[in-house]
Amino acid sequence: MRRTTWDQGPGPDAAPRAHAVGARLRTAHTIRRTRLGIAVLATGTVGAVLALDAVTPADFRPRSLLWLLPFVIAMVSSWVVTAFTALVVAAGWGLLYVATPGSAGHDHWSLVGTTVAAASGVLAVALAHRRTRAEERIADVDAVAEASQRALMRPMPGRFLGLRLADAYLPAAREARVGGDWYDFQPSPHGTRIVLGDVSGKGLAAVSASAALLSAFREAAFHEPDLTTVADRLEVRMRRRNLWDRHVAGEAEDEDLFSTGLLLNVDERDGTLDVLSFGHEAPLLIRDGRVVRVPVEPGLPLGMAPLGAPAAVPYRMRFRPGDLVLMTTDGVTECRDADGAFYPLEERVRAFAADGAGSPGELVGRLLADLAAHRRGAPEDDTAVIAVQRTAVRAESPLTDDPEFVRLYGQEYAHAANTLFASSR
Repeated sequence: MRRTTWDQGPGPDAAPRAHAVGARLRTAHTIRRTRLGIAVLATGTVGAVLALDAVTPADFRPRSLLWLLPFVIAMVSSWVVTAFTALVVAAGWGLLYVATPGSAGHDHWSLVGTTVAAASGVLAVALAHRRTRAEERIADVDAVAEASQRALMRPMPGRFLGLRLADAYLPAAREARVGGDWYDFQPSPHGTRIVLGDVSGKGLAAVSASAALLSAFREAAFHEPDLTTVADRLEVRMRRRNLWDRHVAGEAEDEDLFSTGLLLNVDERDGTLDVLSFGHEAPLLIRDGRVVRVPVEPGLPLGMAPLGAPAAVPYRMRFRPGDLVLMTTDGVTECRDADGAFYPLEERVRAFAADGAGSPGELVGRLLADLAAHRRGAPEDDTAVIAVQRTAVRAESPLTDDPEFVRLYGQEYAHAANTLFASSR
């Protein structure tokens, strides 16, 4: 399942909810029209077979095919439409039985045919009912998976303070909702924190590690003023998770899991952006139409601190209005085409920027479309993309007017945010 959040507006959930409600209404209307169409088609088919039966020789009986029709309908429609079709078929056989009283074999074969048609209709209705119940159970499981995804990978807001954001997530497993890629957005009294990571391994172990890291990030990113302390908390959480699986749960993998990642802090009070890398490919910076790699020095992936390498050091840079930072996981950079060539991310982003893709939503949308055209077959790895842009225009409804916001995020942060809003009006 692909999930995207592209320029949704000031509220994080308003546009997706409206879109979801509209989609459900359109889906229900389409289902009703489809069922009605199938019922009309089935009735027309019965009528056509009966007309053909009336004009063909007695030794050729097209009516014998009618008992198959309810089974065909049972495979594609609801049990109600299947029952309607079965009744039409049985009525058709009965009509033939009544309309041809003098035909050879009337008392025997026509009566047998009507009985078989009725019995096949009952069986087809039972099969359709069982199929629809199974589909309903699958839909329930899908709804639970979607709720789990929203709890684990909550959508980013389209706007927050002076930032515009867009995100997209595509798991490698066709029926999966979440995987080893993880990211989140967390406002704090110390700035807006954003993280993107990629856990090693696959399956439930990677999902479990992603959930552990996300929960640690949401707490540490809010409370810790220093970005390196947030990184330390993530490192400890990754190692605790490995120790738990190895010694307590007894579910250890052959090797401990680790995670690469990028950790950002946007401070609009002084217009700076801090970038910290856990062995992850550096983000791209788009500024004035030019595309460059942010020169952040990568540290070790999360979970590998015992190897003894120096801790990752944040790289600080100016983050001016119009600047855009793009972060991706290796599902983008390691995507191959039919010839085995990797996706040329930097080259393609330069082309998008030169072609006027200036907003996060437009950039992410074009990147995903281009990636799908480049990809050979189904995705082989999870794909996550985040675009963050600083703008001169602020969101219209400041949370900073809420006393609870001031209490949680601090008077200094709230005052700075209100100043930004006031200067944009």
